[in-house]
Amino acid sequence: MRPLALILCLAAIVAAPAFADPAEEEKALRSAWDALAKDFAANDLDKVAGHFSKEATAWLESAEGLAAYKPLRGTSEDELKGTARVLRLEPEAASKLEPGAFAKRYAAGLAAWKAEELSKSRVVKVRADGELRMVEVQLERPSEGDYRAHFTFSREGDGWKLSKSWVAHLHEYVSCCNLVYQVGIHLALFESKFKEYPGELGQLKESLMAATGNENALKCPLLGDEYVYLFPLEGDMTPPGRLTLYDRKPHADGTRLAVMFAGTPVWLDEAQFQEWLRKDLDVIQAKLPEVEKKVKADLETADGQKKANLENYWMKGLTGLRSVIKREGK
Repeated sequence: MRPLALILCLAAIVAAPAFADPAEEEKALRSAWDALAKDFAANDLDKVAGHFSKEATAWLESAEGLAAYKPLRGTSEDELKGTARVLRLEPEAASKLEPGAFAKRYAAGLAAWKAEELSKSRVVKVRADGELRMVEVQLERPSEGDYRAHFTFSREGDGWKLSKSWVAHLHEYVSCCNLVYQVGIHLALFESKFKEYPGELGQLKESLMAATGNENALKCPLLGDEYVYLFPLEGDMTPPGRLTLYDRKPHADGTRLAVMFAGTPVWLDEAQFQEWLRKDLDVIQAKLPEVEKKVKADLETADGQKKANLENYWMKGLTGLRSVIKREGK
């Protein structure tokens, strides 16, 4: 699992006048993306922050923005070290940043972090929604599968900048990604200890509570709903790009956070999420009867710990998959 791997869905913008020529508008937006991607890849946080709109920068320096980013400084030694990594600073230098400088640099650091996860990217399309302009980007990850992220820009002068809304939403997504990162860690720890994956998320609650002190660690902090868990039907041979956890319903901006078996969190718009989920559930549904038959046959001869594992992990996991398939209308 990689911390804060891929915080990749970025949201809406302020109104802007349209170009007279839609083709010229799209060309300008593609150029804006190319410049942004170049600075992401260079990890130059000053240049990344230069892609924020004036309204976004003003928001970061406002009382609302400062209050939103203040909790991200952290208090424990590990949290402070993590904050320093996002800021691309030594912990001592990070601790001396004034609140406004911290908020601006932290937002830029989060934006730039995703460049570490990208091998290639390309603009798929530019979409207008009224006066909003959304750039859809295909992100290529050879080991984990491709997916798409959305960057919405606001018109500023003769160019395009990332919006106030994008910056305002970004800090909220951090809490979600940090939480699913913890859940993912405990999935791996569970498998390491028991040599099986949990049959249901509730089996992680005790260890998560002990580690985080958060009694709601299995729930999205923004939606309040427990994450949906797809039991790894193929064990350690489960494809790295298979969905393992995801939000039970979309966020207000129409996106969902999902986690692949490889441990990578990805933000997906609802259409792409449904396509990905449908593909994975098709595979799971096709394999379920054979796996169920084998588990039931093993139960007839198993005893002791092996029988307990089959009942507590495999049978519960298979039942959970059946429930998801039923709920999702498969």
